[in-house]
Amino acid sequence: MKKTIICALILTLTLTSAGFGNAAEATINVKINGNDVVFDQTSGAPFIDENNRTQVPFRKTLEAFGADVKWDADTRTAIAVKDDITVKAPIGADYIYKNDDKVMNDTQAIIRDGKTYLPIRVVLEAFGAEVGWDAASNTVTVTTAEEEAEESELEQLAREILESMNNISSMNISMSANVQAQKDGKTSSLNSNMKLSAFYDPPKVRYTGTMTRWGNRYAADLYIIPSENSHTKYVKTGPKYEKTEGGMFSTEPYVESVKSPLLIGLIPQFEQTGSSTVDGVRVIKYEGLLSQFEVMSILSPADMIALTTEELSMYKLNVIVGGSAIINVTEAEPDFRDVKSITVAVYIDPEAKHIMKYNMNLLPMFKKMLETGGKTVVEKAVYEVTVSDVDKVKDFSLPAGVPAKGV
Repeated sequence: MKKTIICALILTLTLTSAGFGNAAEATINVKINGNDVVFDQTSGAPFIDENNRTQVPFRKTLEAFGADVKWDADTRTAIAVKDDITVKAPIGADYIYKNDDKVMNDTQAIIRDGKTYLPIRVVLEAFGAEVGWDAASNTVTVTTAEEEAEESELEQLAREILESMNNISSMNISMSANVQAQKDGKTSSLNSNMKLSAFYDPPKVRYTGTMTRWGNRYAADLYIIPSENSHTKYVKTGPKYEKTEGGMFSTEPYVESVKSPLLIGLIPQFEQTGSSTVDGVRVIKYEGLLSQFEVMSILSPADMIALTTEELSMYKLNVIVGGSAIINVTEAEPDFRDVKSITVAVYIDPEAKHIMKYNMNLLPMFKKMLETGGKTVVEKAVYEVTVSDVDKVKDFSLPAGVPAKGV
């Protein structure tokens, strides 16, 4: 896809007789995007009018500019059209029209020697051009900067993924984390396996899974129903679900990492490194490096539950989510922005333009967080998210008393 970038730097082009010497007799040149516009007796030539403004031959100049031109004899109006802009310049009027908007001017379009002339500045600036003056060569310079900036393949892919992921109505997501650390010769670990089933219209989430953190096992079974400004959470404790409101889950059921505009926006920086299959779907693998700050900005609240650690002897990490994550450690607090070498692999379905899986090697990040005091050695820290059943999630029943359309 090509896009036209038009510079719109408005410069007042005051061409005075003092700037020219004898302006009435001086030859005035016009360059459009560096190319000379060649005038002759048939076309007419630019000149300075009584208001010290440069008038240029209508047809010759506007066609060189790339516009389609025509003359409305009934209204004595010169008309130029380019892209989605139409400029109309009535003869003798102190204004022009840009589409339907009137643009005032301090001079007028005129007819001289049977030829139509337009004030170049006001007309071409209406098209978004940059108009300048080179006094050394008596040249009006016009720059449209119509650089046809072509998207790279990965930029186009990222744009299509963002559009596709925004249209997803439901999905299942599996999240797993595996962190192993050694302290005083004893190995401890965090193993997390979570599953998220999310619907987006109306929004509701079922979240289940297990977590083993440093020898203690936990089970998760909860529903989250977002509302306009908050959410209601139903957590299973024993045979019943207990209702809580507020917390770190807000208006979205979850903005999962696979739907993160930040992660998707980083794809153009990645390299294609292979292909494989996920859930029976052929996917293309892309790899890149992230900073720890980018990782924390990408991870959703659901991800943070999967990664949050509680006790590792004297170390305790409190993960707070609110636009970005803040990590506090009981001893010297590491700067989580420092780590810039976290490898991420993203697996993309090239047909559906979905992120089907991604994984991260979080070892540099956890080393920074947990080895601060020199008493702990982190040996492994990996994290993986897998997507399945996009737009095909089997609906689930909500606990009794949970409104189906939010609260």
